[in-house]
Amino acid sequence: FQVNEEMVLVSNGADHVLNLIGQAFINEGDEVITGEPTFVTYETATRIMGGSIIKVPLNNFKFDLTAIAKKISDKTKLIFICNPNNPTGTIVTDVQVNNFLEKVPDNCVVVFDEAYAEYVQEKNYPQTIKYIREGKNVILVRTFSKIYGLAGLRVGYAVGPKHLMDILRKVVEPFSTNK
Repeated sequence: FQVNEEMVLVSNGADHVLNLIGQAFINEGDEVITGEPTFVTYETATRIMGGSIIKVPLNNFKFDLTAIAKKISDKTKLIFICNPNNPTGTIVTDVQVNNFLEKVPDNCVVVFDEAYAEYVQEKNYPQTIKYIREGKNVILVRTFSKIYGLAGLRVGYAVGPKHLMDILRKVVEPFSTNK
């Protein structure tokens, strides 16, 4: 990604990274928005921290970013977007993400779970790293488990602007990857 090492966090799988994001950013009473159906860890991480999960139905099996944007409130702290979505395999496009991020307030963090990104062949798949380089409140999460076949090693990572990674590092255990 050609970013500074302070913008990267390596951990014990992408699931662990997602849980750490919950610990770092969600407080009791906060709202978290995601699509439905999608990866269950977003809801688990939210509920563990005492947050409320707001599920927005998919539109034609895809995340409905317009409907998600309409659900953002003063209590919204995180938005999880699984792209490609698990379990549907659908994507949101670069244009859709651009339009969506214009509507997201500065106090909200958007997490793009890109566990299956390496399998996407569509040219309109968003390169979320550009938003991170711009300093937007965006975190991308990926894993070595899928495309690299390293599921047993449990290595995932997050990339985000330094100000968000500094917050995330406050909740990381000292030995967060296994051997």
